[in-house]
This record gives sequence, C-alpha cells and structure tokens, in this order.
Amino acid sequence: MKIRFSLILVVLSMLVSGCSSPDAPMAFSRFNAPGWSLLEIRNDVAYDRSWKVVIGIIVRTFDLEFISKEEGYIRTAWLHTWTGIYLPNYRVRVTVLFSEDRKTLQLKPEAQSLEEGAWVEGADTRLLPNLKAELVGTIGRTLR
Repeated sequence: MKIRFSLILVVLSMLVSGCSSPDAPMAFSRFNAPGWSLLEIRNDVAYDRSWKVVIGIIVRTFDLEFISKEEGYIRTAWLHTWTGIYLPNYRVRVTVLFSEDRKTLQLKPEAQSLEEGAWVEGADTRLLPNLKAELVGTIGRTLR
C-alpha cells in the first residue's frame, strides 16, 4: 500500500512538472495552445470608442508592435515582465482583431517559454481572463 501511494505521488509530480518549464511561471501551460477568444461589443459602443478603449487597456501593460485601425488589427510586442519581474526565458503577447462589421473582436493571447534553446508555445492561464474581464467591463457584452 505504501509503495503504491509513493508511486502515485511520483507519477503525479512528474505530470505536474511536465506541464511547465522550470523557468516559466506556474500560469504557463504548454498543453494549451494559444487560440482566439471572441468578445461581442455592446450595440451602444461605436467602433472609434471601442478601438480607443482596447488600445488604452493594452498599452497599460504592453508596447504595441503593429497597429492598423482600418484593418482593426493590434499586435503587441513580446513582454518579458508580465509576472512583475523580468524573466528572459518567458514572454507573452496579445493580438486583437476586430470583425469587419466591428461588432465583435477576437483576442489571442500567446505565451512562450524558452526550453533548451527553443521557444515552446503555450498559454498563460491568467492573461486571457484578465483581459476579458477588463474589456467586458468597458465595451463588451458577452464572452465565448
């Protein structure tokens, strides 16, 4: 019985440690590939206003790498200080894409951890919920 319990603990610890890089924060999940998340914009919010709000929220944390209001596209530069401290082996960025009718926007938060000289794609489990909460509180209607 003791041996089984010890074996279970060893397997569980290997599974947990296999989910993230040793240098990545606990919020990094290599098994969650970055994907798009949809946010519907309230009917009473014009595109100019929603554009300004999204930019305002993003630039508080990120530097902008590419921006096109006409295309409804925003991409941030990679950020190594998302956790509050500089981590050279961990980075996050956000891409935003407004729909052509400007009634919805899509968010794609990305996270990468440097492992054995190569960037490993994943997701930061705190980044998307934080962004969504802020956007829903200002311009959004529903989340999917």
